[in-house]
Amino acid sequence: MAELGSAQGWVTTGTATIAAIAGIVSGINSDQAKTRAAAAEAQSRATSAQLAQQAEARQLSSANRDYQLAVTRMVLDAIGKDDRRLQGALVGLVATLPEESLAKSLTEALASSGDAAVAGRANANLSALESYVGQNESDGREVLAGPTIAPTRLGTASATRTIAADASPVGTTRQLTPKKAGAWDVDIFWCQGDGDAARRVRAEALAGALRGETGFALGRLRIRPLPYITNSRPGYRLSADVIRPEAGKRDEADVAAAIQRVAAALPQPVRLTVQPATSPTPSYVSTFMCA
Repeated sequence: MAELGSAQGWVTTGTATIAAIAGIVSGINSDQAKTRAAAAEAQSRATSAQLAQQAEARQLSSANRDYQLAVTRMVLDAIGKDDRRLQGALVGLVATLPEESLAKSLTEALASSGDAAVAGRANANLSALESYVGQNESDGREVLAGPTIAPTRLGTASATRTIAADASPVGTTRQLTPKKAGAWDVDIFWCQGDGDAARRVRAEALAGALRGETGFALGRLRIRPLPYITNSRPGYRLSADVIRPEAGKRDEADVAAAIQRVAAALPQPVRLTVQPATSPTPSYVSTFMCA
Protein backbone atom coordinates (compact mmCIF):
# COMPACT_ATOMS: atom_id res chain seq x y z
CA MET A 1 0.00 0.00 0.00
CA ALA A 2 2.89 2.30 0.77
CA GLU A 3 4.25 1.72 -2.71
CA LEU A 4 0.83 2.53 -4.23
CA GLY A 5 0.63 5.77 -2.27
CA SER A 6 4.11 6.70 -3.37
CA ALA A 7 3.23 6.06 -7.00
CA GLN A 8 0.05 8.10 -6.72
CA GLY A 9 2.03 10.97 -5.20
CA TRP A 10 4.54 10.82 -8.02
CA VAL A 11 1.74 10.87 -10.60
CA THR A 12 0.10 13.82 -8.88
CA THR A 13 3.39 15.71 -8.76
CA GLY A 14 4.18 14.82 -12.34
CA THR A 15 0.75 15.92 -13.50
CA ALA A 16 1.13 19.23 -11.72
CA THR A 17 4.56 19.71 -13.26
CA ILE A 18 3.26 18.91 -16.72
CA ALA A 19 0.37 21.30 -16.19
CA ALA A 20 2.79 24.03 -15.11
CA ILE A 21 5.01 23.41 -18.13
CA ALA A 22 1.96 23.42 -20.38
CA GLY A 23 0.93 26.73 -18.89
CA ILE A 24 4.37 28.20 -19.54
CA VAL A 25 4.38 26.88 -23.11
CA SER A 26 0.88 28.22 -23.63
CA GLY A 27 2.00 31.63 -22.38
CA ILE A 28 5.02 31.59 -24.65
CA ASN A 29 2.87 30.57 -27.60
CA SER A 30 0.41 33.34 -26.74
CA ASP A 31 3.20 35.93 -26.58
CA GLN A 32 4.65 34.67 -29.84
CA ALA A 33 1.22 34.81 -31.44
CA LYS A 34 0.79 38.41 -30.25
CA THR A 35 4.25 39.28 -31.56
CA ARG A 36 3.48 37.69 -34.92
CA ALA A 37 0.14 39.50 -35.05
CA ALA A 38 1.80 42.84 -34.24
CA ALA A 39 4.48 42.22 -36.85
CA ALA A 40 1.85 41.27 -39.41
CA GLU A 41 -0.12 44.42 -38.60
CA ALA A 42 3.01 46.59 -38.89
CA GLN A 43 3.88 44.94 -42.20
CA SER A 44 0.33 45.49 -43.39
CA ARG A 45 0.50 49.17 -42.46
CA ALA A 46 3.89 49.54 -44.18
CA THR A 47 2.57 47.79 -47.28
CA SER A 48 -0.53 50.00 -47.30
CA ALA A 49 1.62 53.13 -46.95
CA GLN A 50 3.91 51.95 -49.74
CA LEU A 51 0.95 51.21 -51.99
CA ALA A 52 -0.51 54.62 -51.19
CA GLN A 53 2.80 56.30 -52.06
CA GLN A 54 3.02 54.35 -55.30
CA ALA A 55 -0.56 55.29 -56.16
CA GLU A 56 0.19 58.96 -55.40
CA ALA A 57 3.33 58.81 -57.55
CA ARG A 58 1.34 57.25 -60.40
CA GLN A 59 -1.32 59.94 -60.06
CA LEU A 60 1.32 62.69 -60.09
CA SER A 61 3.05 61.12 -63.09
CA SER A 62 -0.28 60.82 -64.86
CA ALA A 63 -1.15 64.43 -64.03
CA ASN A 64 2.23 65.59 -65.37
CA ARG A 65 1.69 63.64 -68.58
CA ASP A 66 -1.80 65.06 -68.99
CA TYR A 67 -0.52 68.60 -68.38
CA GLN A 68 2.36 68.24 -70.81
CA LEU A 69 0.08 66.69 -73.42
CA ALA A 70 -2.40 69.56 -73.05
CA VAL A 71 0.34 72.18 -73.44
CA THR A 72 1.78 70.34 -76.45
CA ARG A 73 -1.63 70.29 -78.11
CA MET A 74 -2.06 74.00 -77.44
CA VAL A 75 1.34 74.76 -79.02
CA LEU A 76 0.66 72.64 -82.09
CA ASP A 77 -2.82 74.13 -82.43
CA ALA A 78 -1.46 77.69 -82.14
CA ILE A 79 1.18 76.97 -84.79
CA GLY A 80 -1.32 75.18 -87.05
CA LYS A 81 -3.76 78.09 -86.87
CA ASP A 82 -0.93 80.62 -87.19
CA ASP A 83 -2.24 82.27 -84.01
CA ARG A 84 0.67 84.59 -83.24
CA ARG A 85 -0.91 86.03 -80.11
CA LEU A 86 -1.43 82.60 -78.55
CA GLN A 87 2.05 81.52 -79.61
CA GLY A 88 3.53 84.46 -77.74
CA ALA A 89 1.51 83.64 -74.62
CA LEU A 90 2.62 80.01 -74.72
CA VAL A 91 6.35 80.79 -74.63
CA GLY A 92 6.33 81.31 -70.86
CA LEU A 93 3.97 78.39 -70.20
CA VAL A 94 6.17 75.98 -72.13
CA ALA A 95 9.15 76.96 -69.97
CA THR A 96 7.40 75.58 -66.86
CA LEU A 97 7.07 72.04 -68.22
CA PRO A 98 8.79 69.49 -65.95
CA GLU A 99 10.18 67.52 -68.90
CA GLU A 100 13.11 69.62 -70.13
CA SER A 101 13.51 67.93 -73.51
CA LEU A 102 9.85 68.57 -74.31
CA ALA A 103 10.10 72.18 -73.13
CA LYS A 104 13.12 72.69 -75.37
CA SER A 105 11.51 71.11 -78.44
CA LEU A 106 8.29 73.11 -78.04
CA THR A 107 10.26 76.31 -77.51
CA GLU A 108 12.14 75.58 -80.72
CA ALA A 109 8.84 74.94 -82.50
CA LEU A 110 7.51 78.30 -81.35
CA ALA A 111 10.77 80.03 -82.24
CA SER A 112 10.73 78.66 -85.78
CA SER A 113 7.05 79.28 -86.42
CA GLY A 114 7.83 82.31 -88.56
CA ASP A 115 7.02 85.06 -86.06
CA ALA A 116 10.15 87.04 -85.24
CA ALA A 117 8.55 88.51 -82.10
CA VAL A 118 7.72 85.05 -80.73
CA ALA A 119 11.23 83.85 -81.51
CA GLY A 120 12.62 86.95 -79.83
CA ARG A 121 10.71 86.30 -76.62
CA ALA A 122 11.81 82.66 -76.59
CA ASN A 123 15.42 83.68 -77.08
CA ALA A 124 15.10 86.42 -74.44
CA ASN A 125 13.93 83.89 -71.87
CA LEU A 126 16.84 81.62 -72.68
CA SER A 127 19.26 84.56 -72.68
CA ALA A 128 18.09 85.57 -69.21
CA LEU A 129 18.56 82.04 -67.92
CA GLU A 130 21.92 81.71 -69.66
CA SER A 131 23.13 84.95 -68.07
CA TYR A 132 21.85 83.95 -64.63
CA VAL A 133 23.38 80.47 -64.69
CA GLY A 134 26.60 81.75 -66.25
CA GLN A 135 27.11 84.30 -63.49
CA ASN A 136 26.55 81.68 -60.82
CA GLU A 137 28.89 79.19 -62.47
CA SER A 138 31.65 81.77 -62.83
CA ASP A 139 31.25 82.83 -59.21
CA GLY A 140 30.84 79.32 -57.82
CA ARG A 141 28.04 80.76 -55.72
CA GLU A 142 24.33 80.29 -55.05
CA VAL A 143 23.58 77.31 -57.28
CA LEU A 144 20.05 76.42 -56.27
CA ALA A 145 18.86 72.83 -56.26
CA GLY A 146 16.75 71.51 -59.11
CA PRO A 147 17.04 71.04 -62.85
CA THR A 148 17.44 73.88 -65.31
CA ILE A 149 16.99 74.18 -69.05
CA ALA A 150 20.21 73.91 -70.99
CA PRO A 151 20.40 77.30 -72.75
CA THR A 152 20.27 76.95 -76.54
CA ARG A 153 20.12 79.78 -79.04
CA LEU A 154 16.94 79.39 -81.06
CA GLY A 155 15.46 80.75 -84.25
CA THR A 156 17.10 82.60 -87.10
CA ALA A 157 19.61 85.42 -86.96
CA SER A 158 16.88 87.90 -87.86
CA ALA A 159 14.74 86.58 -85.01
CA THR A 160 17.62 86.92 -82.58
CA ARG A 161 18.08 90.56 -83.59
CA THR A 162 14.48 91.29 -82.56
CA ILE A 163 15.08 90.42 -78.89
CA ALA A 164 15.75 93.97 -77.75
CA ALA A 165 12.79 95.37 -79.65
CA ASP A 166 10.16 92.70 -78.99
CA ALA A 167 10.98 91.10 -75.65
CA SER A 168 10.22 92.54 -72.24
CA PRO A 169 13.35 93.77 -70.42
CA VAL A 170 14.80 91.03 -68.25
CA GLY A 171 16.86 93.32 -66.03
CA THR A 172 20.57 93.39 -65.43
CA THR A 173 22.93 92.75 -62.54
CA ARG A 174 24.20 95.86 -60.75
CA GLN A 175 27.38 95.66 -58.70
CA LEU A 176 27.42 98.35 -56.02
CA THR A 177 30.61 97.56 -54.12
CA PRO A 178 33.81 95.69 -55.07
CA LYS A 179 35.10 92.40 -53.74
CA LYS A 180 37.45 92.58 -50.76
CA ALA A 181 39.74 89.98 -49.27
CA GLY A 182 38.27 88.51 -46.11
CA ALA A 183 34.89 90.24 -46.62
CA TRP A 184 31.41 88.88 -47.28
CA ASP A 185 29.78 88.97 -50.72
CA VAL A 186 26.04 89.58 -50.75
CA ASP A 187 23.61 89.19 -53.65
CA ILE A 188 20.10 90.61 -53.43
CA PHE A 189 17.82 88.98 -56.00
CA TRP A 190 14.41 90.33 -56.96
CA CYS A 191 11.91 87.99 -58.60
CA GLN A 192 10.63 89.07 -62.00
CA GLY A 193 6.96 88.80 -62.89
CA ASP A 194 3.78 90.48 -61.71
CA GLY A 195 4.55 92.98 -58.97
CA ASP A 196 8.28 92.96 -59.61
CA ALA A 197 8.53 96.76 -59.36
CA ALA A 198 7.81 96.59 -55.62
CA ARG A 199 10.25 93.73 -55.18
CA ARG A 200 12.96 95.69 -56.94
CA VAL A 201 12.29 98.69 -54.69
CA ARG A 202 12.77 96.47 -51.62
CA ALA A 203 16.00 95.11 -53.09
CA GLU A 204 17.30 98.62 -53.75
CA ALA A 205 16.34 99.76 -50.23
CA LEU A 206 18.11 96.84 -48.59
CA ALA A 207 21.20 97.33 -50.74
CA GLY A 208 21.35 101.00 -49.79
CA ALA A 209 21.09 100.17 -46.10
CA LEU A 210 23.76 97.47 -46.33
CA ARG A 211 26.24 99.99 -47.74
CA GLY A 212 26.08 101.71 -44.36
CA GLU A 213 26.87 100.06 -41.03
CA THR A 214 26.09 96.34 -41.22
CA GLY A 215 27.98 94.75 -38.35
CA PHE A 216 30.12 92.65 -40.70
CA ALA A 217 32.77 93.24 -43.35
CA LEU A 218 30.92 93.81 -46.63
CA GLY A 219 32.66 92.91 -49.87
CA ARG A 220 30.91 92.75 -53.23
CA LEU A 221 27.26 93.79 -53.11
CA ARG A 222 25.03 93.14 -56.12
CA ILE A 223 21.38 93.58 -57.05
CA ARG A 224 20.30 90.85 -59.45
CA PRO A 225 17.06 89.89 -61.23
CA LEU A 226 15.77 86.34 -60.81
CA PRO A 227 14.07 85.65 -64.16
CA TYR A 228 10.51 84.34 -64.08
CA ILE A 229 11.55 81.41 -66.26
CA THR A 230 14.14 80.40 -63.65
CA ASN A 231 11.87 80.82 -60.64
CA SER A 232 9.17 78.72 -62.32
CA ARG A 233 11.42 75.66 -62.50
CA PRO A 234 11.34 72.86 -59.87
CA GLY A 235 13.73 73.63 -57.05
CA TYR A 236 13.02 77.38 -57.19
CA ARG A 237 9.41 78.65 -57.08
CA LEU A 238 10.19 81.23 -54.43
CA SER A 239 7.22 83.31 -53.28
CA ALA A 240 8.54 84.94 -50.10
CA ASP A 241 11.36 87.25 -49.03
CA VAL A 242 14.09 84.85 -47.93
CA ILE A 243 17.77 84.77 -47.00
CA ARG A 244 19.94 81.73 -47.70
CA PRO A 245 23.00 81.16 -45.50
CA GLU A 246 24.76 77.84 -45.92
CA ALA A 247 23.26 75.21 -43.63
CA GLY A 248 25.31 74.46 -40.53
CA LYS A 249 27.71 77.40 -40.91
CA ARG A 250 27.69 79.59 -37.80
CA ASP A 251 29.54 82.49 -39.40
CA GLU A 252 27.08 82.64 -42.30
CA ALA A 253 24.17 82.42 -39.86
CA ASP A 254 25.59 85.43 -38.00
CA VAL A 255 25.90 87.45 -41.22
CA ALA A 256 22.38 86.43 -42.23
CA ALA A 257 21.08 87.57 -38.85
CA ALA A 258 22.83 90.94 -39.30
CA ILE A 259 21.21 91.35 -42.74
CA GLN A 260 17.83 90.42 -41.26
CA ARG A 261 18.23 93.17 -38.65
CA VAL A 262 19.11 95.72 -41.34
CA ALA A 263 16.09 94.65 -43.42
CA ALA A 264 13.74 94.83 -40.44
CA ALA A 265 14.96 98.36 -39.63
CA LEU A 266 14.11 99.76 -43.09
CA PRO A 267 11.43 102.50 -43.28
CA GLN A 268 9.29 99.84 -44.97
CA PRO A 269 10.47 96.80 -42.97
CA VAL A 270 11.33 93.61 -44.84
CA ARG A 271 10.98 90.31 -43.01
CA LEU A 272 13.52 87.85 -44.38
CA THR A 273 12.78 84.19 -43.71
CA VAL A 274 15.81 81.91 -43.36
CA GLN A 275 15.94 79.17 -46.01
CA PRO A 276 19.34 77.44 -45.70
CA ALA A 277 21.34 76.86 -48.88
CA THR A 278 22.25 73.22 -49.48
CA SER A 279 25.34 73.91 -51.59
CA PRO A 280 28.58 75.44 -50.25
CA THR A 281 28.57 79.25 -50.30
CA PRO A 282 31.79 80.33 -48.55
CA SER A 283 31.91 84.02 -47.58
CA TYR A 284 28.65 84.57 -49.45
CA VAL A 285 25.00 85.12 -48.51
CA SER A 286 22.08 85.61 -50.88
CA THR A 287 18.68 87.17 -50.31
CA PHE A 288 15.57 86.96 -52.48
CA MET A 289 12.77 89.51 -52.71
CA CYS A 290 9.95 87.35 -54.05
CA ALA A 291 6.91 88.11 -51.87
